[in-house]
Formats: sequence, C-alpha cells, structure tokens
Amino acid sequence: MADDSDGRAVSRAAWGPEGAVLAGLLLAVALASPAHALHQRVAALALPSGSIPTSSALDAPRELLLIGTTEAAAAPEMLAIDLGATLRAPRFAWGVEIGATVHDVAVADGLALLATSDDAAELVVVDLATRSRVGAFDAPGDADGLSVRVAGDVVKLGRRKSDAPELYRLDASDPAHVVLVRAAERPRSVRARRVRDVPRYAYSGTLVTREESGDLLWLVTAPPVAEIAVVERIAPVAFADADGDGTWRLGCVGDSNTAFTFQLKWCELLRDAIDDPDLAIVNVAVSGATVVSPNLRFFSDATQQMARVLPEGPDAVVLAFGTNDRFQSRTPEEVQAAYEVQAAVASAAGVAFYAATTPPLGGCIAGGAGLPCQRIAQQNALLRAAFGERVLEFFDGFGTPHFYPDDIHLNVAGQALRAERALGVLGPR
Repeated sequence: MADDSDGRAVSRAAWGPEGAVLAGLLLAVALASPAHALHQRVAALALPSGSIPTSSALDAPRELLLIGTTEAAAAPEMLAIDLGATLRAPRFAWGVEIGATVHDVAVADGLALLATSDDAAELVVVDLATRSRVGAFDAPGDADGLSVRVAGDVVKLGRRKSDAPELYRLDASDPAHVVLVRAAERPRSVRARRVRDVPRYAYSGTLVTREESGDLLWLVTAPPVAEIAVVERIAPVAFADADGDGTWRLGCVGDSNTAFTFQLKWCELLRDAIDDPDLAIVNVAVSGATVVSPNLRFFSDATQQMARVLPEGPDAVVLAFGTNDRFQSRTPEEVQAAYEVQAAVASAAGVAFYAATTPPLGGCIAGGAGLPCQRIAQQNALLRAAFGERVLEFFDGFGTPHFYPDDIHLNVAGQALRAERALGVLGPR
C-alpha cells in the first residue's frame, strides 16, 4: 500500500518479469517504424550525349546551374541548366564552347569563371548575360587550371604542380583584361573541391559534384548515367534545422522522468524511433528539477537547464516539468508563467519551443479528483491553451500500467508512451 499525494491509498503489484516483457512488447509496437528517408528525388535531366561532367556552380538568382565537362567534340564544355522558378524543373538552356576540359566553375557578379586545361587560357571568363566568352588569363607554362574560387574582389586560380607557380590571385573586375595580383608556389597541385556524399541516397551514376540551397540539392553524376538529379532533403523532424548545420538537434529539458539514468527515457526512445543519423538528442534533464525558479528543494530548475542546453546549439527544446513544482505547492499560474519565460528565452535564441503537460501522480493516476489532481489539470489546461500544437501530451491516457509502484516515475511502458506522443508532434511531417 502506498499513500499518494491525493490522500488515498492505492494498491498495485510491482511489475515483475512478465511486466517487463509486456513493457518491451508495448515499446516495440509503439515505436516500430522504418528508417527515415533523408532525401527524395523530385526531377532529373540527362546531360547531352558525350558530356562527362567535372564540376558545377549554382547561380540561384538567375535560376541557373552551370556544369563544366571534359573536352567534347559533340557538346559545349560549359552547360547552363535553367532550373525554373521553383528550382525543381531542370532543362538545358544554352552552352559555351571552351575547346578544353573545364575542371572547375565559380560564379560572381554575373560571370562564370572556369579553370580549364587550355594551355593559353587556364582561366576563362564567361558573361552569363550575353552567354559568351569575354576574357581569359594565360598562366606561364602548360599546367592545367584545376580550381577557381572567388574571395571578395579576388579570383583564386589553382593549377597542377609544375615549374611555374601553382596559385594565382587575379583581378577580374574588367573581364576583358584579367590582371595578375600575385602568384605563389605550392609544394603540390592545388586540389579541386572534394565532393561530400549524400547519406542514404542511391545514385544512378558516379557522383561528381553537388550544389545545394536550403532543402534542395542538385547532384551531378557521370556515366554510366550522366545527369543532374534534383533532390529534396526531407527533415527527420517537424522543427527546422535552425543553424543550417545539417543536424536537427533536440534539447530535452526536465525532471527525473526525462533524465537519462538507469533506463532509456522518452527522448532517447524518440531518437531511436526516428532512426536518423542527422537527428541528435541533448538531454540535460535532472531528477528533482522544477520549471519554476528557484527550486525550493533541489539544485536544478528550468533556467539552469536552459543555460546548459542552449550552448549545445539545439534547433528545438522540449520542457517536461510540473511534478516537483506540484510537490512544492507552486500554483498553476506560476507553472504557466515559468514556461512562458523559457519560451521567450528559446525564441530569443532562435530555437523552437515545445512544452509537455505535467503527468498524473499518486491518486490522479487512478482517476482521483482531489485538490492536487485539480491543480495538475488546471496547469495542463493553461499549457495547452498557451502552446497549442507545440504541446506534447504526457497526461491524458497515462494510467497505472505506465508507472512504477511509487506512482511518480514512469516505467518502460510509460516512457514508450511518452516517446510515441513525442513522435506524433516532433516526428517527420
């Protein structure tokens, strides 16, 4: 018999081995889901026959993707692909004959800058408005131009290792008269840009280069399938990658029912359910913590935990408190106000904010209607009204099978149900 906070005795057998097995089954049923698909192919365009791509550059304002290719007899070595207003509908627009292999492409101020194998023009300048070659730079010797970068007003041309300098800083403000600013020796060839792989995406050919903007990627592949594929990145979660680092990072802020200790808690179960390498969990929850500051009995509260989690760069945070606030006789209005304070902190940091309702405890688990249960119901109603679709429901539907005999802490089945509720709000749309 255990005396709960509602002043009524609740009798319940502790979960034994059979209960643990049942909890495991509940977990498997609740969270079974296939691995999340990170990228979705939305369009593709085959390159002209004989074109073997080597490089690319995106000119988003002009809705153009520029492709450099090896020297070809039947097609121009610089291809301009019109991506359309949505950037999802590629079609061949025009091309410029270079007469040499284009090893790299850069775009700046309406110009395409090409690093080429032409012994007399290791840098070729193309005007995107007139669609014509308007200038060039001839470096000494016959080593190929391998890379081209733009840094402010300076064009950096890198070459293959030779007796002549390998790195050139150029002024191309007058495209018809490219001027040497400085040349420097390098101990080896200047490397072309490395191409990052796209996780869990099946290419039709060999990935040569990729460009991206927001959630769109343009993947250029070489034979046996030479094409441009337009691929859309599908977010593994409902919130945005606020800092654009390619990882969706969720901060879990709360008390013992969120803190990662002797069993997997709902935050970790949510991560495993989504099963995405680009999803990261930062769990800073602490047992005994309160959302109201200061904590009258223990050392951790929401203000302290937010100060810990924000430097980790989360894109979203979930706050799951209320039980210890209830023990400290905080009013529903105090709890609500504390959530609002942390929501403002998250907003100022550019972080999405989610709030979880306070779980039942003691006699409330079995449907009690005493004053503590009324207070929990009141503070949950305030949270739902304030945060709407950003609320994770951790009260409704939770009952005796979800708690340990102390009627406070969630067992494996309870954590699984929390993870299921979190998946419904935070999972991919």
